[in-house]
This record gives sequence, structure tokens and C-alpha cells, in this order.
Amino acid sequence: MLIRSAFIFLIVTFAISWGLPALYVFFFPNVQDARVGYVIVRLVSIFGPAIGGIVAAMTCGRLALREHLVFLTRFKIGWRWYAGTVATIALALIAVIGINYVVGDLQPFSLWSLATLFVFLPPPFGDVGAFEELGFRGWLLPLVQSKYRPHFAALIVGVIWFLFHYSVLLPGFPVTTIRTPDLYHVGLFFVQIIALSYIFTVIFNATGGSVPLVFVAHWLSNAAIKLSFSVELWIWPCVFTLIAVVVVVLGHRHLDGERKTVAC
Repeated sequence: MLIRSAFIFLIVTFAISWGLPALYVFFFPNVQDARVGYVIVRLVSIFGPAIGGIVAAMTCGRLALREHLVFLTRFKIGWRWYAGTVATIALALIAVIGINYVVGDLQPFSLWSLATLFVFLPPPFGDVGAFEELGFRGWLLPLVQSKYRPHFAALIVGVIWFLFHYSVLLPGFPVTTIRTPDLYHVGLFFVQIIALSYIFTVIFNATGGSVPLVFVAHWLSNAAIKLSFSVELWIWPCVFTLIAVVVVVLGHRHLDGERKTVAC
């Protein structure tokens, strides 16, 4: 049942998130001439994991679907969690720009950049990528944790999450999260994705399965990256890896035993 549910999730997710943009590019080879339509398709495709999670949960029965919906609506976890998440990403942004300045870039840190992170980029307007969490952490992670320990589940989900993002490197796709899709840059992106997967796994398990908090962490991370787009590409993966190490050490029990699962 678990394998079937995971398979259904992946089929629906990739069919929507990869299939729709691929079909659009196929019928409109010159995407530049239909930019608005393509953006709309890409926005819709972001919800592939969310739709995949709902469909897969429904195939597991009412109890699994109810547990999934509980994860998606677990907002009440204490203000300290939200404050800590905001503070961590803010400090990470300061560290990234500071490191970039030290290694030779003459762009100094701007308090204005930090302010815009929280004032002008409210979800979902700042970044829609965080909606991926409705499926990846809202369903796939607890599903995989039903069979594997959290530290291994985080790696499995991280690899699948990376493959999900790899669609932006397909020929003809104008929207990419990697400026130069060579082995070096793809490797950096992989390291960043795996580090974030471990961070989000600890957050999810430590809060009793709060997808809303993971959503906030994902949104803030993406917003911070976009606000510091001119920094050296290796800095963010290194900073996220350092944060992951700290989070894993402090929250090790949420990777060794304590975990949230679904009845499937």
C-alpha cells in the first residue's frame, strides 16, 4: 500500500509539474512569443505535489486523508517556532552577503534588502515554490517515514525533490533556478536541496507535523536567495549545509526516532 501510494504521488506530481510545461513548450516552441501563457502554466505546475499528495492520500483511505489534512493545517505550534525561523533565515542572509563581501565582492550588505525580505514579499506573492511543501513534506515525508527512519527518509525525499526541480534544466524551458546548468552548479544545487530536506524534516517532526511552518521556512529561504542573487553561487549551499548540521545535532531525536507518519 505504501509503495503504491508513493508511486501514485510521483506519477501525479511529475505529470502535472513536468507534463504541463513540456506540453506547452511542444505546442509553442517559441516560448518567448507566449510568455504570459507559459508563466500561467508554470504557476499551475507548482501545485503538482499538492495535488499529488491529496490524490495519494485518498487512495489510502479516510484516516490517511484526515492525517494529511491535519498536517496541512497545523498552524498552532507556538510563536517561538515562527520567530526562530524568521530569525534564522535573516541571519543566514546577513551571513551570505557578509561572506560574499569578504571573498572579494564589493557589494556591501544592505538593510534595505533585509527589510524587503519581510515587507515586500509576503506569501504567496513573493514565491510560489513553497507550495511544493503541501506535497513533499505534507504527504511524501510522513509516508516514507512510515517505513524508514527520519534520517534516511530525509535523504530519499531530498533526492526526489531534487529530481522534481531538475525539470527546469530541460531543453527549451526558459525558467531555471540554476544559472549555468553544468555539473558544478547542479552539484551545488543538489547539496543545497539535501541540506534543506534535512532542515525541513527536523522542523516537521519537531512540530508534530506542521506543514505551515515548513512552508514559511521554504518561502523565506527562496526569498532570501532571490534578494541575494548576485552573490557567489557556492555560498548559499554552504550556509544551508551549516544550518542543517546545527539543526540535525540539536534535533537529533527527531531524526533517530521521533517522527510523524501516515496510516497507509
